[in-house]
Amino acid sequence: MITTLQPVAPGTEGAVSLEGTLAGIAGSLALASVAWGCGLISVVGVGICLVAAFVATTVESLIGATVEEQLGWLTHDLVNIINTTIGALVALALGFLL
Repeated sequence: MITTLQPVAPGTEGAVSLEGTLAGIAGSLALASVAWGCGLISVVGVGICLVAAFVATTVESLIGATVEEQLGWLTHDLVNIINTTIGALVALALGFLL
């Protein structure tokens, strides 16, 4: 569990694993590499994508562990929208700062 770092059953909201975290990083690296290969982003942009994706997926796990099940209106789809928005905002902020 992301909030306690204690083991929980697979599929539990807010659960994280080393394998899942590495898979998320690998997936964002793969997509960012394609964008870099197509000339859409720089090498720095690849790093920005990696950081933004990691932050967004971590926040998604925190939402799942803390409030998703307590708020009836907070669906998985809405959490995904929040996750995507956070990733985009982090990427924009890092892009402006770097």
